[in-house]
Amino acid sequence: MYSSSALYSYSDLKSAVNKYVDARQLTNPRDRSYVNVGTDKVLLSTVCAKGEAPESVEFLKREEIVRRLSEKMQSWYEVQAEGKDPILKYVAFCRAQFRRGPDAVLLIGRDSCSRSRS
Repeated sequence: MYSSSALYSYSDLKSAVNKYVDARQLTNPRDRSYVNVGTDKVLLSTVCAKGEAPESVEFLKREEIVRRLSEKMQSWYEVQAEGKDPILKYVAFCRAQFRRGPDAVLLIGRDSCSRSRS
């Protein structure tokens, strides 16, 4: 159904989570915005962060599940010049923010953390 080598957008991931939750009836009956993560071992082991005790994660909002899953996935971006084929690249995004005079500068990209603040 899903391939580990395919590229998925955030909306694709959200749709997959919703299908998984609905198919296994994991929606919390008292509050439909929450998912009973603790009742599904596969989902529980997937969304738990390193060092987080699985028994401490019983309920999560759907958006939190999608956020946690997206953080574990590799980041990709697409660049397309007019009239040319798109280029897909993997990037380990890093953000660096600092001030230069009155202006704030935000660098986002592959090597932004290795740049010096001059």
